[in-house]
Amino acid sequence: KISKIKGNNEKAAVELGWTRVEGAEKYRVERGTSSATIPACSYTFEGEYNTEYTFKVYAIPTDTAKHSTSAATEVKVKTDAIITLATPNVKATPSKNTITLSWTAVENAAYYTISVGTEMPVVVEGTEYTFEGEYENDYTFNVVAVPADEVKYAASEAAVVTVTIEAEPVDPYIYLLLEDDTWKGFTTVEA
Repeated sequence: KISKIKGNNEKAAVELGWTRVEGAEKYRVERGTSSATIPACSYTFEGEYNTEYTFKVYAIPTDTAKHSTSAATEVKVKTDAIITLATPNVKATPSKNTITLSWTAVENAAYYTISVGTEMPVVVEGTEYTFEGEYENDYTFNVVAVPADEVKYAASEAAVVTVTIEAEPVDPYIYLLLEDDTWKGFTTVEA
């Protein structure tokens, strides 16, 4: 019987290794209904992320007339979880009726999607987006980092930013100062 078996996971791959059994010519590795017969004391399996696998390993003797296949040694290995990208840290800068969103690049992100309210998302490959809106309105933006490798990584949670565009600025007016229909000068008044 195989006495020392070790399972190791590297992302979605599972690597099994064990010490050689004296008199064994090969080994059978079973996972569910599938199996493989190998001459070495190691086995690698490419699995799915965030999944637990159970393996049974048997030593098959060189001389099957004198020795029988060993009892199974079982090992359970769980692969790494899918890594969710970090949520972008978004800064919003309004200027008149324009809003500029900016953020630091998120590691492993290929691009970002930005949606405003219920509008369809816009794809942005950089770390800045400019939006032109209407005065006296609130706008809610959702910024999501999207990975290039969607097998290993998941898109981030949305960074949600709400920005208000204030009333349209009004130019000051210049008035004539009159007193008893006599001109006294000019004055500037903000509207």
